[in-house]
Amino acid sequence: MTTAGADQLAVFAALAAERVTLVTPNRRLAAWYKQAFDRTQIDAGRIAWPSADILPWTTFVERSWRSMALRVDGGAPLHLLDAPQAQLLWEQAIRKSDTATLGLMNVREAAARAAAAWTLARAWHLLPAMQKIVLHEDAAAFVGWSKSFQDQCRERHAVDSATLPDLLARLIAASADAADALPEKLLMAGFDITTPQQHHLLRVLRDAGVAIDSVPSPAIDGACVRLEFADEQQELRGCAAWARQRLEARPAMRIGIVVPDLQRNRARIARELTDSLMPGTRSRIDGVDEASAPLFNISLGVPLADYALVRDALAMLDFSRDRPLPYLAVSALLRSPFIAGAETEAAARALLDARFRESSPGELTLSAVRGKLAKSPVNCAQLIATLDAVQQCVGASHDGRRNRTGSPAPGTPPECSQYFGRVLSAWGFPGERSLGSIDFQIVEKLRDAMSTLAALQAIQPRMRVDEALNQLRRIAGDLLFQPEADTAIPAPIQVLGILESAGQQFDALWVTGLADNTWPLAARPNPFIPASLQRGAGVPESSAAESLKLDRRITEGWRRSANEVVFSHALVEGASGNNEQARAASALIRDIAPMSIESLLNAQLPPSYVETLCASASIEPIPDLPLALLPSPTRIRGGANVIRDQAACAFRGFARHRLAARALEVPQPGLDAAERGTLLHQVLNLVWQTLVDHVSLLAASEAELQQIVEQAAERAISEAHEKGVASLTGRFARIEQARLYRLVLEWLAYERDRTPFTVIERESSRDVQLAGLAMSLRLDRMDRLGDGTHALIDYKTGVAKLASWLGERPDEPQLPLYFCTAQEEISALAFARVKRGERGKVFGFEGVSAIEGLLPDVGPIEAKANLRNKGYVSWDVLTTEWEGSLQKLADDFSRGLAEVDPKHGGLTCAQCDLQPLCRVAEVSGYAALAIDEGSIEATDE
Repeated sequence: MTTAGADQLAVFAALAAERVTLVTPNRRLAAWYKQAFDRTQIDAGRIAWPSADILPWTTFVERSWRSMALRVDGGAPLHLLDAPQAQLLWEQAIRKSDTATLGLMNVREAAARAAAAWTLARAWHLLPAMQKIVLHEDAAAFVGWSKSFQDQCRERHAVDSATLPDLLARLIAASADAADALPEKLLMAGFDITTPQQHHLLRVLRDAGVAIDSVPSPAIDGACVRLEFADEQQELRGCAAWARQRLEARPAMRIGIVVPDLQRNRARIARELTDSLMPGTRSRIDGVDEASAPLFNISLGVPLADYALVRDALAMLDFSRDRPLPYLAVSALLRSPFIAGAETEAAARALLDARFRESSPGELTLSAVRGKLAKSPVNCAQLIATLDAVQQCVGASHDGRRNRTGSPAPGTPPECSQYFGRVLSAWGFPGERSLGSIDFQIVEKLRDAMSTLAALQAIQPRMRVDEALNQLRRIAGDLLFQPEADTAIPAPIQVLGILESAGQQFDALWVTGLADNTWPLAARPNPFIPASLQRGAGVPESSAAESLKLDRRITEGWRRSANEVVFSHALVEGASGNNEQARAASALIRDIAPMSIESLLNAQLPPSYVETLCASASIEPIPDLPLALLPSPTRIRGGANVIRDQAACAFRGFARHRLAARALEVPQPGLDAAERGTLLHQVLNLVWQTLVDHVSLLAASEAELQQIVEQAAERAISEAHEKGVASLTGRFARIEQARLYRLVLEWLAYERDRTPFTVIERESSRDVQLAGLAMSLRLDRMDRLGDGTHALIDYKTGVAKLASWLGERPDEPQLPLYFCTAQEEISALAFARVKRGERGKVFGFEGVSAIEGLLPDVGPIEAKANLRNKGYVSWDVLTTEWEGSLQKLADDFSRGLAEVDPKHGGLTCAQCDLQPLCRVAEVSGYAALAIDEGSIEATDE
């Protein structure tokens, strides 16, 4: 701990007296003075002492106002608005104004900015000046909102925190015995800036007999150094290594780390400090909670809504309204550890989630989940009981209809808050496991947020449940919360923002991020107040000159606040390869000669956590033992997909079809490519079930064809809906039916130009054997042609190219596989590209035949120059290669060949869901590719 100087000892001696109050600009500095005061009492040998009266400015004003209000106000005291109440009041003021009719603004964001402008205008006494000048449009709107806000405050007998200092000053001036309710002496510490509002209140306090003194800022003659780093990550790593080295040398040190943009860099500095001070923690499954980490504390909390407990609680309340949520949100909720039976049924619920993913639409409601649970073979009895309890609580039956015996619809914020509590209890929140200290604090803070919601009744007496839930979500999102540590000893390393560091003393201080583009801070005048008024009043950050003036004072304060002060910045801003920009040191620290981190530490910068982890690995050779040979014959599921996956990558074939490995599906709204392809297949199947042959196609009139196709499309959609495609209803089903109708009619018109044929097989299955593998192949269609030979046809709505049949590892082996195992004489194979587009390029047949004229746009291999150049000079050469390549692929699969060998490199891997299993990036160097949507067309397989 930093030793207190003579000036501070005098301050602490004064604080030991009664009715002496020390006031700071923020809570962090007040906490530091309390710790320093207690340390001096311990050093003096005392075992008990009265607590010092040390308060941040806002708390001092509020306490003094409450004391004065009891003395001066004859009636009921004013109600002090909390932040959510004030925000809601500003929103109401904006909605009632003429500007709200424009419909051009986000009311919530406008209300937040208006509240900030109001606080600024009150603090710097800008409102009177705004009444005397011509205002721009935004400022004029703000003045109107402010008047409405003040009128509503008066109607509700309320006051906001921005107005409170002025009200307190009036109360003190109007009271003859104000001194009895105020401290005798007021000590002001850490106020680099004093606003006119504060000046006025301090003058009134002084007139009332309160002695006011300023606590001198620390003036340590410390050594300052400046460091330059290649990038921000290296800078934070160096800072963490320095903090560890200093703490190892003197465990009782008080170390400060200032991060200017703490909100953006909070997670990064926490990660670097964790890796440096507690290496290996990240490898633990449960990780580490900052509140239980005794070595560092970060002043900026995390939004309450970001904690898993609160996030899941809000999701439970949202889901209980029986409104559809995206499946991933439903999935996370079903597996949440914070609902009843989560521990007991953890494995069953994970299996249930996997099953639901296979047949669920992109969105689900509570009633839909309950209905699926009733039909599921997975036993989740506790989950069923929980959902029943929730539905009973909200007044809904299993099919989603309202239950007359259910709870009445809440109408006031307190009723909504109580209702939310009952719903969470029905869910079994916060779960069956015992809560640790951190989780207990989070749950208590959530209850506080619900109490805050109830307090909104003072602003909005009536509120719908959905409005109340939105307000609760806002309250939890705006509330920054940091659980308290289990230990009473303060962490030796304090990570602070800029303003929080003002006035504090440290043994060692490191200030990061002092590049020329970030320090001094850029001017940011409030848009609702004329910039000229802000500059004239000297508002910080209202102009470059005012910002420089303030930041220079802050920098000088840092230089005098510790025995060792380190300033640092990154030479390059931005991620590698992504808009990198070179940066120099801020002009405010450029007078300090730069040095290296190695010189500061007298050692090399320790490697990063990842580098340490990799260096600790030892290479152990593992013999590549052959896998078990499959007995012959072996029936294998998957059909042509077995050969397709083996051709794409031997490991994919092995993992999918021998290990049965697959990624969890992610249900999407609407129809995916496979579902659209399946619908088209079924429509064509039903159409040719009726037409049968080319003669019937030619004989049918246009009206008859339209009726056949329309009925087929309607039936296909109905069957798909019955099988679980929930999205195929209503207007969406009609749109899909119209799409199928147009597409199939266009295809039938195309097939009219063919030579005579008969469709002899549709969506048929045939058992075959290849290299000891017994499998079932499914063929879209086989036609008998006029010469007695046959054509194999595979419907495609995605990519379909003849090249996918070629080579030792064909991409689409289905038709070649069917050809090699067929008993019939096959003279043509073709993809039927049933998709909108130009004939011959996108739409129509794509394939190869033994002779000319068997199928439109399909010719013999001798007529394709690009194939002749690759050695495919005849039909016999092509079919012979098919027999050899397919036989080898089947044999490789049977022998257990499982080498990671993607055929098309990273492109093959990008279309695969097994990368976590094969670790292709480590084995072959292929990383998962970021491919734009649509660059890889899905097939309808």
